[in-house]
Amino acid sequence: MESIVTEAGYLLSYALEKLNINKSLHPFLTTFDNYNHKRQESFQDISYEVSIPKIVSSFESNNHSADAAIAIYPAEIEEKGERKPLLIVMLKNYKNNQFLTIGQHYEIREGFYIPTLYELLDYSYSLADELRDLERAFCNGAESYSVTYAQQ
Repeated sequence: MESIVTEAGYLLSYALEKLNINKSLHPFLTTFDNYNHKRQESFQDISYEVSIPKIVSSFESNNHSADAAIAIYPAEIEEKGERKPLLIVMLKNYKNNQFLTIGQHYEIREGFYIPTLYELLDYSYSLADELRDLERAFCNGAESYSVTYAQQ
């Protein structure tokens, strides 16, 4: 699960970059087969009300017969009566039915989408003892994208 979580951190950084460049983000799904080959699919539609249910349905039903998948899409959460934007990162290892759902909050400063706090929204109880290690893997993935991007 650690390698999937690392990849999720990397893809989250990629999503934030896309959000900053395009000022919008189409939901996308990345799947991995048993040879660890990646396949990415974007869910572009008329609105998020259509595309987000499609990505969630594809993620949950494992339409691609993948070993693992990562879905990332924009959303809002209500806190203290105020709606705030965040990116949802859903991860699942289909082979052992382990999953994590992470909410990455962000704010807009000087026209840029800046990540703030992230929170664990849901997880498989079988991962409870590994959460600290998985958090490090997630942060390492996000950091590795920044390092790769900075070198280009």
